Amino acid sequence: MRILCALLCFILCTELVFCQFDEPCQTVENEVGSCLNLLQCKPYLKIVKEFKTNPAAAVLLRKAHCGFEGSNPKVCCPLPGFPTVPPDTTTTTTTTTTTTQAPAPTQSAKSAIEDLVPAFPEPPYCGVSNASFSRVVGGVSAKLGDFPWMVNLGYKPRRGGGVRWLCGGSLITSRHVLTAAHCMHNHDDDLYLVRVGELDLARDDEGATPVDVLIKTKIKHEQYDAASYTNDIGILVLEKDVPITDLIKPICIPKDTELRSRSFEDYNPIIAGWGDTEFRGPSATHLQVLQLPVVSNDFCAQAYSPYKNQKIDERVLCAGYKKGGKDACQGDSGGPLMQPIWNSQTYKTYFYQIGVVSFGKKCAEAGFPGVYSRVTHFVPWIQEKVVGHA
Repeated sequence: MRILCALLCFILCTELVFCQFDEPCQTVENEVGSCLNLLQCKPYLKIVKEFKTNPAAAVLLRKAHCGFEGSNPKVCCPLPGFPTVPPDTTTTTTTTTTTTQAPAPTQSAKSAIEDLVPAFPEPPYCGVSNASFSRVVGGVSAKLGDFPWMVNLGYKPRRGGGVRWLCGGSLITSRHVLTAAHCMHNHDDDLYLVRVGELDLARDDEGATPVDVLIKTKIKHEQYDAASYTNDIGILVLEKDVPITDLIKPICIPKDTELRSRSFEDYNPIIAGWGDTEFRGPSATHLQVLQLPVVSNDFCAQAYSPYKNQKIDERVLCAGYKKGGKDACQGDSGGPLMQPIWNSQTYKTYFYQIGVVSFGKKCAEAGFPGVYSRVTHFVPWIQEKVVGHA
């Protein structure tokens, strides 16, 4: 059932009107209804199942949206005896309301929903940042709220001791973290925890509101190869939804066809993380920010040609200064490569994740750009895993 709610959040949030739980509301037919969790409103579950044969259903779902209960969408549920399914061109359907727990959606209904709605939040519900783009040019400390989707991956030492923050990730929904497959593969320590909303690991007076959440499921790409870092991407499913606040928000995933077609060559995206500040050097405690140019895959393939295991193809993109000196480093693994993109509808800029930190030659080695799993290539895989593990 959580799958259903997670998916419907993103078609309903386009017309957001907040109501309290069980608060009276006005239905789409201008009658008195009750603002309920979608799963408690059986007529709307029926609408979801029927939308393929009734195009007006999607419009009705948006209009009926009256808020959220946690991450679950709520709809203004009609009182018993009131019509709820919109008429199509040939028929009219009438149902009655119940507030008992609805049955789980059928597989056909789930498939229909997946066709209609994305598995990820869309602007303005993702990629919102306080960052000053002209300032974020590399080697600087992030400010509070700059990158609210950044995630620390916590490992439990097998020999005992406190949590170790060894990799990064990004929040892509309230329950899913995108990271690198190698961050969960054959680690000496056990990955069991994520932290969202952090800014400085060594301080608690900087205004951040970090939240630790246990990991429920770890999903590596089925074709991940540890020797070549091929398909170096994975998803962590959390035990519970993280709170979405001004300081904890998901980043946008570039599911749009036009965005997915871009090579991003000559763009200057941003990376952030708490990784080593130099090869085998000390790790940063405060979130660091760096801007890097994307280079061509041809240049990247030539640079790594001596290393036969490493494959530079359509599944990766490369970024870094050819003279070296600035790059992602060990603890940044799994973190996002982020591109701010202007939205002509809202007249605002939103951050999209275009890469996942995968591997490189030492750290900022001259002539060796960093290699990132190309998110646009893996969007179908990511969406499938998010839908299947809500």
